[in-house]
Amino acid sequence: MSIKHAKLKKEMLRLLKEDEEFRLAMAGLLGFDEILRRLDSHTKIIADLQKQVVELHEAIGDNTRAIRSLQEQANKQWEAIK
Repeated sequence: MSIKHAKLKKEMLRLLKEDEEFRLAMAGLLGFDEILRRLDSHTKIIADLQKQVVELHEAIGDNTRAIRSLQEQANKQWEAIK
């Protein structure tokens, strides 16, 4: 690596560490902004899915209780038939 490239590399690294505007510009050029947008989108999708899982878990609990009640009723009917 030439001295010119080494100096440029050192300066770019310094700017990335110290200069937020430069860092954001580089991130945009590298496509990080698109990655961050997609992560944001995926985070929202995951939150929606988590909410649906909770709702389904509650529905399963309701169904389980209803099934138990029906089983008890069926057992009572069976005993009455006997």
